[in-house]
Amino acid sequence: MMAEMVTNMIEDKDLMKNLKETQYDLVLTDPAWGAGVLMAHYLQLPLVYNVRWVTFGEGHQVIAPSPMSYVPMTGSGLTDKMTFTERVKNMLIKLLGQVQDRFLVRPYYQAVCDEYFQPGVDFNELMQGADLWLMRVDFVFEFPRPTMPNVIYMGGFQCKPAKPLPQDLEDFIQSSGEHGAIIMSLGTFVKELPSDITDEIASAFAQLPQKIIWRHIGDRPATLGNNTLLVDWMPQNDLLGHPKMRLFVAHGGTNGVQEAIYHGVPVVGLPLFFDQYDNLLRLQTRGGAKIVTIATVDNDFLKALQEVLQEPSYRENMQRLSNLHRDQPMNPLDLAMFWIEYVMRHKAVFFFTQRVIRDCIEKDTFTTAENSRQQAIDRQGQNPKPNAHLTTSSSCNSVPKDYIQWEHQDTGLVHMQNFTYDESKQALVVPQEGRYFVYVGVNFRMPDKDKVSGEVHFLSLKVLKYSISYENNWPIMEVKDSIPDDRRGERRTMYTGQVVTLEEGDLLMVSIDEDNYELIDCSAETTMYIGAFLL
Repeated sequence: MMAEMVTNMIEDKDLMKNLKETQYDLVLTDPAWGAGVLMAHYLQLPLVYNVRWVTFGEGHQVIAPSPMSYVPMTGSGLTDKMTFTERVKNMLIKLLGQVQDRFLVRPYYQAVCDEYFQPGVDFNELMQGADLWLMRVDFVFEFPRPTMPNVIYMGGFQCKPAKPLPQDLEDFIQSSGEHGAIIMSLGTFVKELPSDITDEIASAFAQLPQKIIWRHIGDRPATLGNNTLLVDWMPQNDLLGHPKMRLFVAHGGTNGVQEAIYHGVPVVGLPLFFDQYDNLLRLQTRGGAKIVTIATVDNDFLKALQEVLQEPSYRENMQRLSNLHRDQPMNPLDLAMFWIEYVMRHKAVFFFTQRVIRDCIEKDTFTTAENSRQQAIDRQGQNPKPNAHLTTSSSCNSVPKDYIQWEHQDTGLVHMQNFTYDESKQALVVPQEGRYFVYVGVNFRMPDKDKVSGEVHFLSLKVLKYSISYENNWPIMEVKDSIPDDRRGERRTMYTGQVVTLEEGDLLMVSIDEDNYELIDCSAETTMYIGAFLL
């Protein structure tokens, strides 16, 4: 989508003429979307990032060494203190992210470079060549890790002292007396939770002496207590800064976590997706939060609320983090503005870090910048190595099959380079003999049902190879897991990947135990995948 947008912009000659004649000083962009990176190069302007994420993970992964022994990947659920097994898991997650980025994301941006820029322009180098990286975190929040001189930390830049509340909210909070108040917000992406979950949350709130302000869009929970006020919007920063605020129930988005740190309010976290669990884990590691999963709300939510409210260490730890965060010679927003103006005054300053970043790139990718440029020059007209990445459809488990059925038409998330797909066997067909990296990810989700049997579902994911040499199905990879029947709505991701030797014509298929076929979560299309590429 972003590559198409940039293409349309470049093709609009009047727009490009206007942008050049306006003589902007720099491009400020978020590198999670590559459009700004391409426009900065096209317009020959200094490049500044407002960044937390890049196309395959956390921003530091692109610019600084990121040892997998103590730098946890986003989505891993790990801290900086890992066992050997956890380090292996961390490395596999990084590898899978790089594979998806290389074959699903980068080719679209590289195609723009090949079409509109001079020969030898490599999108990787453009991405890594920003003059300034303004990171939306700081080390009060983040785990220790290597960094670079042109990385500036502006975590909490949006935070500010609380303003007076609207009178109705002020009156409601004041009515709490000595018990104080709690706010709950799960952000703007989630409109409403399932009714059984909201009933459990409302029931837990009703058993507390505090007053609760809950940002809730949806039907009124049947168990809602008189101490709970439902609103469709709230001045979150101002509420967190109120002296009677005792607790923040949050989903764990970056902005909300930073505001909680700024105001020193302890957190009970209900993470839903992406980086939210990892954000909350950082607070929990520092003693300022307690995490509850959606699947265990009925058993754990009230206990977590009572623990954080009654145990003084949670508030004390958050107050300490707040003091550390605020004790700076310049507030984060002013710091960011200073460095943006610094780049405007001195133009490109990337040369300060160019050599060391290049060393990091070469170590991480086992290639050299010269090779990358030569590959970009040779890309057009060259027969690329076979590679494929397929995802599932939203109806992937509608009819039980021997093997998972994959989408194989190019949709932007799906591609096949020299591979073919055998619909009759739901299999990738290997185009040539060689050593391939093969990877698979499958999501499972327990149904939202009231009655449970107490059984444990044993999950088994197999990658099978049908070899033309032996005319039989051979398991080349297998991963197992289990999930109790009482974990309503809980999601579990199983993934595996390894290097295997394949012959031309071999078939690659993914098999799930028939008893667990209905548990496959087809709604998460982008995280259900099979892929392979020739090394």
